[in-house]
Amino acid sequence: MVSGTPKRVRRTPEAARLAILEAAERQLIEGGPESVRVQHIAAELGVTDAAVHHHFGSRDALIDAVRRFSARRLLTDIDAILEAWDVDQLDMRRLGELFRKTYSDRGASRLIFWVALSGRKPQGAGLMEGLIAAVHEARERRALAQGHEAPPISDTRFVIALLSSVHALMPVAGEAVLLAAGGDAAEAGAERFLAWVANLLEAHLDTSGR
Repeated sequence: MVSGTPKRVRRTPEAARLAILEAAERQLIEGGPESVRVQHIAAELGVTDAAVHHHFGSRDALIDAVRRFSARRLLTDIDAILEAWDVDQLDMRRLGELFRKTYSDRGASRLIFWVALSGRKPQGAGLMEGLIAAVHEARERRALAQGHEAPPISDTRFVIALLSSVHALMPVAGEAVLLAAGGDAAEAGAERFLAWVANLLEAHLDTSGR
């Protein structure tokens, strides 16, 4: 074998497809759609370019497959959020921490923004439906216990959309946004800002059913 030539790795078709998707997802997160190159993926995984094309047909098809793969991963993360979070407490700070694990620690935020900037049609409609339904059910129980009318589910959708949006934005442009706000906001940093957002939403949840 010539020195520097990657060693060929034997995988099952399922394992090969998964490895290609994960490698392409890493490239997409780090450098955007233009960074996804079949040659680089093949070299990283020790396979031929033809092997990558065999599984996905073309580079564009591979990027679309990565988007669907990432959407399924996000759905898995959301299910994990529901399992790890006491929905009846309506603790927005705790929910925010779980969002941050997905958006920041796992790189989902950069992937979402890269795909959006590439002009590709967004996917994943209704991914948060289960989370929204659980939160709204808890709000309805709280309102009933307090003798208040429950807010419409659209209000709960907006709460979750806002919290999700803030946590998606922070890893990509949070520092710039806070600096642009100037003054105390620029000095506060992301942690304090996210805590403020969580407190704001909790206050809304406490009063919106009255």
